[in-house]
Amino acid sequence: MGSLAPFFFSESWTLILCFRGLMGIGVGLTACRTPLLLSSVPPEQKTKYMGYAQACTLAVGLVSGPIVGVLSSISWRHVFLINIYTAVILVFMFFIKEPPKAPQSAETAKTGGGFTPIMLKFPVVQLMASALSFPIIVGLSTYFAGHGIGNATMAGTVLIFYSLGCTAVSTISKVKNFFKRFTMPFCYGLCLLANLLLLLFPMVPVTIVAVFLFAFGHMGAFSLMQVYAGSAVKPEQVP
Repeated sequence: MGSLAPFFFSESWTLILCFRGLMGIGVGLTACRTPLLLSSVPPEQKTKYMGYAQACTLAVGLVSGPIVGVLSSISWRHVFLINIYTAVILVFMFFIKEPPKAPQSAETAKTGGGFTPIMLKFPVVQLMASALSFPIIVGLSTYFAGHGIGNATMAGTVLIFYSLGCTAVSTISKVKNFFKRFTMPFCYGLCLLANLLLLLFPMVPVTIVAVFLFAFGHMGAFSLMQVYAGSAVKPEQVP
């Protein structure tokens, strides 16, 4: 409701902000899928399945990117119509059953429940990392216009490569096996490289590469952070 309603109440910025805030609450609540997923797979496969989850969640951008570009060329309010698909997801969710919990490792099973201060680290880091993605996700059309290299439709098309980068996160477990404890720095290094490319080389081909690298780095780090957070959560704390 919060994502689609602004199309029908576009005459009031107050209502638009309220609905967008409502949508943000809903998106935040989807984080409950992480403990459900992590409690349903063996510990040694958590990274792999978090990569799969991110890839499946964001692969829809392969289709929605060009559609958003076309809708934005009609008017800014038509962009909200892309969220019609959330109604389909809502109906589908009523038929999904909670998966059975996988056996925990001996080390995890012997730990107790309760809140630990280290658990605050994960949402704070995720919030800071997510803030880095918004200039690329929502500001790409402005970037194109400012440098005279394309319009909103072109920006929406380029965002397909953001979805491709997110889909490539399904390989994050293999990347982690290679870089081991340096995987997180590697992911954020890709984000830094992407921003430097956008800053120094405002050209469409370079933008495509930068968007892909940023998506892989950002969502790869996000997946790892969720795995680390899930490892810090005790079985008693999983819904």
